[in-house]
Amino acid sequence: MGMTVQQHMTAIPEGRSHVDVELNDDILVSLFRASPDPLLVVGEAGDIVFANERALVLFGWDVELVGQQICRLVPAGFADGDEPEQAHHRWNRSIRAPGESSIRSARRRDGSTFPAEITVSSVTVSQRTFDVVALREATTQRLESLGQLAGGVAHDFNNLLGVILNYSTLIARRIDDPVVAADLGEIRAAAERGVALTHQLLTFARREAVRPTALDAGRIIEELAPTLQRTLGEDIELRLEIASPRLMVFADRHQLEQIVLNLATNAGEATPLGGFVKIAARSAEATVASRPSDVLIAVTDGGSGMTADVVARAFEPFFTTKPPAHGTGLGLSIVHGIVEQTNGSIQIDSILGAGTTVTVRLPGAIVTNDRIESRTRSGSGGSERILFVEDELALREGMSRALIADGYTVVQAANGIQALELFEHDGGNFDVVVTDVAMPVMRGDELARQLAKRRDRLPIIFMSGYDSQAPPTTGRTLTKPVEVHVLLRAIREAIDG
Repeated sequence: MGMTVQQHMTAIPEGRSHVDVELNDDILVSLFRASPDPLLVVGEAGDIVFANERALVLFGWDVELVGQQICRLVPAGFADGDEPEQAHHRWNRSIRAPGESSIRSARRRDGSTFPAEITVSSVTVSQRTFDVVALREATTQRLESLGQLAGGVAHDFNNLLGVILNYSTLIARRIDDPVVAADLGEIRAAAERGVALTHQLLTFARREAVRPTALDAGRIIEELAPTLQRTLGEDIELRLEIASPRLMVFADRHQLEQIVLNLATNAGEATPLGGFVKIAARSAEATVASRPSDVLIAVTDGGSGMTADVVARAFEPFFTTKPPAHGTGLGLSIVHGIVEQTNGSIQIDSILGAGTTVTVRLPGAIVTNDRIESRTRSGSGGSERILFVEDELALREGMSRALIADGYTVVQAANGIQALELFEHDGGNFDVVVTDVAMPVMRGDELARQLAKRRDRLPIIFMSGYDSQAPPTTGRTLTKPVEVHVLLRAIREAIDG
């Protein structure tokens, strides 16, 4: 049979393309099936009348997808309880993006969500108008670009934050004026929020190395308390309820800190007029007798609470109830991703007008010795010689001054080649080497390999922000920006074995 296609560019609804088509239904179906993208054809009442194979795979459905409401798959702008036509009307108004696609949260059959790049066009067949919804999973499209961008700037950004944090530490040691000390605390708080943001971007883009170990969750929460209080502000009371004895979890330290910081920040933003944020940590009952008890971390606020609809969507990427420029919609989705990656679980309990509690359950860890990660463990300072290798001048100078102030002798190098020359010139007379990983001329891990040929068992500490290559397989790696007290502890532990 023949096929005639007539395109009209008049009377087009804003933000939509309209195509009048007269063609054989079999040919139309064949075209949709041949599309490289998932396609859904939606009727005027919002019911899906056709889905190609790629759409079935994307949403995890079989042919039963036909007949479902589009707003259930892409829940944009509708409210539960709406009649189908009303829901579809709301959906159309929300999803419409003039002349371009938009990123929306989509829902699979199993309830899991994912960000999707969506384009909607209109087609008329036999005097009936349908919406053609084209989708692409944004995780592998725009989010990959976001990951590349985040990774590309993270190294330099972490260096800048490191300079701010380390020089503020040096200044803090020399001032007695409480007003100046408070101002300096605000500078540090801003830098710490920048650190958290960088880690969020890298975690969301899955470009941050994860190093799980046995951690005392209660101790880490207590150590985070000053940062949390600065983030919350003076109008919000931070309450800690840490059960004893030690609450051991198996997790990555930076990820655990992100969980607590993100949840506390969200709780604080839910109480804009002041109030409290409570962080409680305790052991859960062991699910298996031979395994250690899990740890429950609950963050509670007395704020505005959430409706059931908002709770149901709270973990969706980019979903936020905050005004524009006041939230990215990534905080809870990042927490959810970290918890899943750690083989834990997360639950939200909220009552509108009466506050919210977010409870995270993390797998417990068995500790066979007393070497628990902590910012306060291990003595600092010493008289040993350190070869410090860093290409960022301000960061190198600031950190070296801090190490010298604690008694160490520090020899600086701007790159791996210069470090090798200094090492040979001094006859290898160094007790530890601290080196950045990603550097021009010679990378830190290559420097370590060259040093290993010259001296066996030389302690090496790596510092790394974002690095596109595989992490070093030897030595200890600290995540940038590295604060002075963290480096001091690592140096002391490396030298003392």
